Amino acid sequence: LVGSEMCIRDKNDTISKIKNPFYKRLLESIFNDEDLKKRYIESPGAVSKHHAYKYGNLEHTIGMIKLAETMEDYYGKDTGLDMDLVYTGILIHDIGKILEYALVNGLPVMNPRYSMLNHHILGDEIIREKIKQIEGFPKDLENKLRCWIDPLGRGYTFLPKPITLWRRVPSRKG
Repeated sequence: LVGSEMCIRDKNDTISKIKNPFYKRLLESIFNDEDLKKRYIESPGAVSKHHAYKYGNLEHTIGMIKLAETMEDYYGKDTGLDMDLVYTGILIHDIGKILEYALVNGLPVMNPRYSMLNHHILGDEIIREKIKQIEGFPKDLENKLRCWIDPLGRGYTFLPKPITLWRRVPSRKG
């Protein structure tokens, strides 16, 4: 386990470097909500596979951020990608796990309250509700972010359909 305090610091550092005002407001809305923030930080990443322990989802997310930072460093910060979208997408991609999983006596279990749903559907609901609270949030930015909730395009009909990586992570110009 990577120290949860270090992961929290890395999460906060990532949010602080987001320049897009809509992405930043969305992330601030999520992490200023004490209940969501606590659940996000403590949530396991799974019940039996990767990161199946308290803070596991946060550790998984920070691992992905570190990969994106490595890519940026390799390309000298000139990836040609919208890195605000990349970092925001990474931070929200598994947010639905805060509802899908629970800890019982320190062990991850499926939350029976949400047993008929999965983290993609739950995450999309959380993000849509938060976006509704942000006046003037552009629909195109919302659709780009919602693709990160179901990055493999598994066919949830209400989610935007990612077709290729370039479509999910457009250049800074597009």
